[in-house]
Amino acid sequence: MNFIDFVKTEIPEFYNRLKPIYTEWSNGKTDDCLSYYINHKPRFDKMLDIIKRNKIKTDRVAELGSFLPYTAYQLETQFVDCYDILFIAFDIASFTKDKFGFYGINLCKNIPGSYDLKILSEVIEHLPCNLIELQDKITRSMDSGEHLLMTYPMHGFNAKEYDKDFGEHERFRHEHLREFTDITVMQFFTGLVKVDEDEIVYPAYGRIKIILYRKP
Repeated sequence: MNFIDFVKTEIPEFYNRLKPIYTEWSNGKTDDCLSYYINHKPRFDKMLDIIKRNKIKTDRVAELGSFLPYTAYQLETQFVDCYDILFIAFDIASFTKDKFGFYGINLCKNIPGSYDLKILSEVIEHLPCNLIELQDKITRSMDSGEHLLMTYPMHGFNAKEYDKDFGEHERFRHEHLREFTDITVMQFFTGLVKVDEDEIVYPAYGRIKIILYRKP
C-alpha cells in the first residue's frame, strides 16, 4: 500500500474508532491527532519491522504511552486505552474503567505486570518522575524472555536530570522534559539485553532511536 492509500484507508479507519475519546481529550482539535499519526507513520513501520524480524511473541501486548496505540493495532491485538498521558495497555482488569470503558493508570506509579511485549513509544520523555527508578520498576515487572520496545528522542534537550522528579502537572503530557543522546541512552535498561535497534530522522521531529530489549 502506498502512502496516499494508507492515509485514505488505514489511518482514518483506525482514528475514527477512537475519535470520541480524543475529541474530548484534545478539546475538539482532532485534526491535530490525525496529522500527528500520519506524519509518524515511518516510525510505526520501523517498530513493526523490528518486532516482526525478531519474531517476538505478541499474544499479550501492553502498549504504554502512544497517543493512539497504532503499533498494537497493527499487531491486531485487542487494546484498551490507559490514561495519564494516554497510556495504552491490555487485559488490565484490576484498573478502574472511565466513562468510555477504557482503563486508566499512571505509569509513574503503576507498572503492568507480565506481558510478552511492552511498548513505550513517545512517552518516557514526557514523564515527570524519576526515570532511573522507573526503568528499574519496568525491568522488575518483566519475566525472563519478555521484551521491551522503546523509542528515545535524540535531540539532546535537557539530556540529564534523569533521577529528578518534577512532580505532577498537566503540561507534562505534551512537552518533552528530558531527551537523550547516544551516550545517555546507554544508561537505560542496563539490566536487559539489547536485541535490536534502528532509528529514523524526521525533518520536523528530528532523530528518534528505537531499541528492542529482552529480559535475560
